[in-house]
Amino acid sequence: MKNKSINFLMICLVVLGFSSISVAQNSVGFNIGLSSYEGDLHCFEEPGQSIINSAGISFGAQFKKELSSNFNGRIAYQFARFTGDDKIFDVLTGHPQRGFDFKNNFHELTARLDLEPWKEKKFSPFISAGLGLGLNTPKTFFDFDNKSAEMQALIQEDQDNLRTLIMSVPLSIGANYRVSDLVTIGAELGWRLGVSDYLDGVSVTGSTAHNDYFGTAALTVNYALGQSSSNRGGWNTSRPSASKAPAVKKQPEAGSSGTETGDPDMAAKRAEMDRQKMQAEKIAKEKEEIAKLEAEKAALAEKLAAEKAAIEKLEAEKAALKTLDSDKDGIVDRLDACPNLYAKTPSGCPENTVTSDVNCLANFGSKVVNFQTSFADLSGEDKAKLNAVAEILLACPDKKVVVEGHTDARGNELVNQELSERRANQVKKYFVGKGIKANRILAVGYGETRPIASNDTVEGKAMNRRVEVSFY
Repeated sequence: MKNKSINFLMICLVVLGFSSISVAQNSVGFNIGLSSYEGDLHCFEEPGQSIINSAGISFGAQFKKELSSNFNGRIAYQFARFTGDDKIFDVLTGHPQRGFDFKNNFHELTARLDLEPWKEKKFSPFISAGLGLGLNTPKTFFDFDNKSAEMQALIQEDQDNLRTLIMSVPLSIGANYRVSDLVTIGAELGWRLGVSDYLDGVSVTGSTAHNDYFGTAALTVNYALGQSSSNRGGWNTSRPSASKAPAVKKQPEAGSSGTETGDPDMAAKRAEMDRQKMQAEKIAKEKEEIAKLEAEKAALAEKLAAEKAAIEKLEAEKAALKTLDSDKDGIVDRLDACPNLYAKTPSGCPENTVTSDVNCLANFGSKVVNFQTSFADLSGEDKAKLNAVAEILLACPDKKVVVEGHTDARGNELVNQELSERRANQVKKYFVGKGIKANRILAVGYGETRPIASNDTVEGKAMNRRVEVSFY
């Protein structure tokens, strides 16, 4: 019989939920507060024979539908936590310890009917009743060492009879206060009568003639999902009473704008004005975002132009150095072992002149270091190449080098320019760490502007990701 009642109740909850599809008369809400247990462990006939009961948290949510001018239907979920402990009861009262405590996280789903006859007022009291299902999950702890074998067996049998899914009977009183057409706040005091004899997990202690029950006290907030037929906030769907004359539309006087209080068209006009205002604000915000992006774009373009100008300047300086011939002997200084002595010899030095610069130029050759995509770190193989260059530079203290960084054409042009500069500076930093003065090293990045192979192949891109080191 109990199973049939529970099944019938579940069907009623589902039917009520599907009948509440009309958004214009619905609202949703939530609550938070405290819960407190009262049960058969509270044996009031014997003073002091009740456990220490502590209040726990309670919260929930609900979906409410106006059924008439006086009644609301709602489906509600509620969570309540309640606990009890008499392990130290003898310290407080002098009675022997029973060695018992419990904790219960109780979940409840109910269908309720609210009587709220003054819904059109700002302050509106109500009463509520309903039926529901509860998920009863008590965790009970006993001190079996102080229990007789007979009592232990009785407690174990009692635990075996515990029901998890139980019927709930919610009763409550409360009041709502309408803050606006869409929002109400309120307070609600509720009880669950005759729920179960196992909220505390046992029924063999204290008075077994009565079921356990618990109460809740909570603050509530409700939000209307739409407008009802006679009120913007969806709070009053009733027809006007016989004592109230129906509203008569007031015609605007000649020359007036028709904005008098009571004009039924004002609601639509104001709604349209609000919509236009929101649209204007949205457009203004979008324009502001576009202006911000344009400013960032202009700043990036300016930075890129400055980088290009710097590269062109360095290129011009490098070109000038490559063609500089101080002694006018037809051999440019960077290849002339004696740049300040005129001599028409292959080394640029007069016959029988001994100089270490000839060996410097002969031993240097072409030095190239390659990199992985998007990286500027030096590998062990790269450092071995650079060590050989560093030895030559240490042996030729009068010579200077230019370190040129490059990238492939993958990615953003400005990002590639910065990456090429980091690669060049990384090599310069390595040379300085080997004891070479920084003023002998010129580091410059060319980005993706100077490929030595095609950027359409993997091999070509790998060759373009490089740093070249040469005398100047």
